[in-house]
Amino acid sequence: MRKYVPFIVSLVMLIGTSVYAGNVVDPGFDFIIDSGYDSAFALENSESLKMTGGGIGVLSLFSSSYAEILGSSPFQIGVGGIERLSAFDSSSFLVAGGHVHEIIATANATGTLAGGIIDRIRTTQVVPDPHIEMFVRDYDFNVSTNILTGTWEDFSTFSIFLDNQGVPYDPVIENIKFTIVPEPMTLSVMGLGGFLVRRRRRT
Repeated sequence: MRKYVPFIVSLVMLIGTSVYAGNVVDPGFDFIIDSGYDSAFALENSESLKMTGGGIGVLSLFSSSYAEILGSSPFQIGVGGIERLSAFDSSSFLVAGGHVHEIIATANATGTLAGGIIDRIRTTQVVPDPHIEMFVRDYDFNVSTNILTGTWEDFSTFSIFLDNQGVPYDPVIENIKFTIVPEPMTLSVMGLGGFLVRRRRRT
């Protein structure tokens, strides 16, 4: 079900203890989708969408709009999930759950990927700096099949086909920055190390 929220009050929320999200201020969203199905949905200017369920055939992001995909129904054409997420201009998106069949990023659009099921990524961008950042525990790229595999922060696995568009656009893999999420033990050791350094400085 799509909900339009014209004057939502800003809320402070914690998105778990995820490295990619941390403690963030939720500025509110113009649209919230938690069930149902839309064959097409477009965001323009600075409009924003939060999706936790349901499905969209084609989700289009224009200008400086923003979409946060935290969940969806299982992907099936005309029924659920997101068949295509197309990001244009200077729009941005976060995918941390749900099932997105295809992501297309063009122009100056940027994206953060941190979970869920993603079947395919296509970019039509020249890449001085990566437009997409992935937060993962590990990853591997097969250059012969163009398939990217790995493990998300929640230990679920992914297998994504990177659909290169050829000259003048750079290969999709060059348009992705990988940020490795530390193991819980590593975080504990890092914290302990910082404690010991602070303690040593006091003595």
